Amino acid sequence: MYRKTSEDIDETTHPLLSPSIDDAELSTREAPTPLRELLTPQIVIPAINYTILNALHVSSTTIQLLFLAMPVAIGGLGLKPLYVGYILGVYGLVNSLFQAVVLGRVVRRFGPKRVFICAMTAFVPIFAFPPVMNNYVKQWGFDGIVWVLLGSQLLCSFVMELGYGKRSN
Repeated sequence: MYRKTSEDIDETTHPLLSPSIDDAELSTREAPTPLRELLTPQIVIPAINYTILNALHVSSTTIQLLFLAMPVAIGGLGLKPLYVGYILGVYGLVNSLFQAVVLGRVVRRFGPKRVFICAMTAFVPIFAFPPVMNNYVKQWGFDGIVWVLLGSQLLCSFVMELGYGKRSN
């Protein structure tokens, strides 16, 4: 059994860490805003919109990767991993430059709402291109038209990623 000795320090009178805020300052602070007051349309609608955008973005990115690598017989393009890496690497590099140069200008010119709507609309061709490209490759083989379709799909992905932009005041 442990007994307190005179060498022990009472933590109530001698705390281990000195408080960074004194009690007087703590009592004058405002109470945190209740969650119910934060759930306004100005906060909830953008949160839902960005959640949907992100879910669709993750889905399209995952499907794109699988689509490029899967064999043609089961719905893909049958590209070798090396080519998939090149395509996605170039896309990432070009997209970074595109975002840095174009995003601010587009949002300032058209406004965040229009840009977001356009970005969400870009998902239609993003998800429509894979079956079209696969059917084309099954019938006529992999040629320049498939590269044009793939480039068009990736261009739609550039537009989709503009949806994350927001005008700062």
